[in-house]
Amino acid sequence: MADGESEWVLRYHTATGAIDTLRLPSHKVPPPTESPVPDALVAAMRSRGSSGPVSRGVVPTAVVRWSEMVADPDGHLWIRPWEPPERRREGQVPVFRVDLSTGAVRSDTVPVFPRAFGEPGV
Repeated sequence: MADGESEWVLRYHTATGAIDTLRLPSHKVPPPTESPVPDALVAAMRSRGSSGPVSRGVVPTAVVRWSEMVADPDGHLWIRPWEPPERRREGQVPVFRVDLSTGAVRSDTVPVFPRAFGEPGV
C-alpha cells in the first residue's frame, strides 16, 4: 500500500500477518508548478463574502512520485514513476520492478504498464 508520494510502501503478509516497510526506488520528480485557480471558483468565493484577497494560484503540498503500482504473483512490485505528460512516449513506459523478498530493484522500459498477471511463473 502506498500513497503515491511517499518513498516507502507498507508490506503486509496475509498468511503470517507480518507488517513492515520497503523503500521504493529513487525517482526525481520535477518541482510542482503553480496551477491557476479557475475564474468561476474565484467568482464563487467572492460572491460568498470572501472579502480578503483570493489567491490566483495553487501549489500542491505533496509531490506525486508514482502513477501506478501493482504486485505480481511471483513477488515483484511493478511501479510506474510519474512523469510530466510532455515526457511520455507511446509504447515506452518506464517501470521499476522491486523484488518484495529482497528489495532488489530493476528498472526497465515496457510497451504497456502491466495490470493483470497469470499464474506464478507466467
